[in-house]
Amino acid sequence: MVKKPVPGAVKTRLAKDVGHEEAARLYKLMAEATWLRSAGPGYERWLVFEPGPETDWVRNWLPGAHSYVPQVDGDLGNRLRTAFEQAFAAGARAVAVIGTDSPNIGWRDINSAFELLNTGHQAVLGPSTDGGYWLLALSRFEPQVFEDILWSTQEVAEQTRARITARGLRFAELRTVRDIDRVDDLDSLWKDLTDNEVEQ
Repeated sequence: MVKKPVPGAVKTRLAKDVGHEEAARLYKLMAEATWLRSAGPGYERWLVFEPGPETDWVRNWLPGAHSYVPQVDGDLGNRLRTAFEQAFAAGARAVAVIGTDSPNIGWRDINSAFELLNTGHQAVLGPSTDGGYWLLALSRFEPQVFEDILWSTQEVAEQTRARITARGLRFAELRTVRDIDRVDDLDSLWKDLTDNEVEQ
């Protein structure tokens, strides 16, 4: 899931430290790094983007997606739920969604999630240090997983675990990764990207 890197519309918490123009520039770099590093064998990549009228711009910016899908309106929960629903309706056997706040992840992380789904798990969560998650993967459409979540808070991952458990789903978790939300996260980002370059 990605946004067009428009100043004032992306990384607003980071912009409080570095300004809207610089925050948009950093977001653009993060999105490009995530898109490059998420290209791997064994799965199709869909780019779910906003704003919807920018299909051609996004296609030129981040080429190579199997499908380009405009995000729907509403909160993050509604956008995530719809993305999963669309992918399963198109015939996907398993779906994993990532964003652009953790560009130090790579295709091996995504394949790890699918491997877990292929070995008896119904859900996989990749938690982030800010209390959210950088990946959510499901083996079937489970709309209840997105209900009653306090989005953009430190409770997101914990509340999602509770929804998964309430559904009786067998789930696993991947490594915890730092989200890039504030200026003090940036040093960690560059270090992680450098350290992982050979592995990815």
